[in-house]
Amino acid sequence: MSTWRLSFLCVTSSAWFSLSPLVGEASAESLAWTEDLNAALASAAKAKKPVLVGLYVPYVETDLERQDSALLSRATKKRLDSFVLVKQSLLDNPKWRRGMTWRMPRYLFMDSSGIIVHDHGGKLDSVAFTAFEGSSRTRERLEQAQAASPASFDANHEIASWYSERLNRAESVKYFKLAAENQKEPMRRWQVLLELSQACVPRSAGWHDERTAAWALDEIERDGSEAAKVFKSKAQLRRVEIDLELGQVQPALEKAKSFLKRSPKDDLAGDMLVRLIYGLSTTGDYAG
Repeated sequence: MSTWRLSFLCVTSSAWFSLSPLVGEASAESLAWTEDLNAALASAAKAKKPVLVGLYVPYVETDLERQDSALLSRATKKRLDSFVLVKQSLLDNPKWRRGMTWRMPRYLFMDSSGIIVHDHGGKLDSVAFTAFEGSSRTRERLEQAQAASPASFDANHEIASWYSERLNRAESVKYFKLAAENQKEPMRRWQVLLELSQACVPRSAGWHDERTAAWALDEIERDGSEAAKVFKSKAQLRRVEIDLELGQVQPALEKAKSFLKRSPKDDLAGDMLVRLIYGLSTTGDYAG
């Protein structure tokens, strides 16, 4: 059964208003944050420096301006000398959201080209920098493996998953597609095509590649074998989810109703009904 479920933005005191995870050795010196992301990335590329993005949500206690006076230990501030620092509002950058529940504080460690290498939540300390360095080494290993075997399903799938987990969605789509194109075993190919569709239209992320998602689902539904039946149902469910994510409610309702009328006893009928009810709730029309 699909694990997709409806969720709502959770704003809790522990997620939003607690400063305690950030407080280290007090320092009155403010960090050199810039707010111009493009300029920061250009500067990083020129200097071959990594980038640290500090995410904030306006009007809440984890705002970076409030943190600077008591944010970091001396050791951590020294580590930051080798980074270009940029602060960004999460509200203005939906591409960095993870679903609809946001947890703060949060930092993105990027390489000099703007690829997210480590997505860090919580205290900014030596653990965060160690994780960034470890993730950098993992990425290098995966890139070398993919370059050595560009037609390998495993190599492409591994690096696609790495990029996807770190919100590099365009890169993850590229390698998921290569993985699908280099997998001949039907069940594994269908599964990675579903992963590809999820990477193309992630929930509430503000970044979409509908064309590739449609291609992936078409590839699943094109198979006429009996073995593909379950995956065809999953593909139809994904089409409804994608329509809802993109705000195309009426097409989603029509697809959901058609599925339930055609296959009321399908294993995914319950999941499809949830999508139908959600779509109807957004229109206020339950008559259908």
